[in-house]
Amino acid sequence: VCADNTSLISATRKCDGVLDCGDFSDECNEQCAGSRRILHPLVNLFCWIVGVLGSCLNLAVLCHMFLAVRERKEKSPVRHFCLVGILLVLLGDLLLGIYLVGISIFDSFVFGEGYCAVQQHWITGTPCFVLG
Repeated sequence: VCADNTSLISATRKCDGVLDCGDFSDECNEQCAGSRRILHPLVNLFCWIVGVLGSCLNLAVLCHMFLAVRERKEKSPVRHFCLVGILLVLLGDLLLGIYLVGISIFDSFVFGEGYCAVQQHWITGTPCFVLG
């Protein structure tokens, strides 16, 4: 029985990672492990390191490339095509780094151990929408 007494689910559907109860009591309880968004501390650390390094280093390279392109007056279309491709890859890596930092911030400081209780609010909220 779900905590709000609205549904009856089988024991095999409890703690299976699928939200069957409207109040999340089948997944958010003492028997189910993992109330954080990022379950393993090493994965959380990895997200922080890759996110911060990826964001900072890609931002530095983007700024350097932007200044280098402004100083050069070459008109070679092949060179410009290659630079645009590199800039697109750098921009994608920068956005991924920002995403990892954002997820890490929300996991470490905003939700902490209480993610499970606010999971629906997070999934349907503006911060998740903006990061996603």
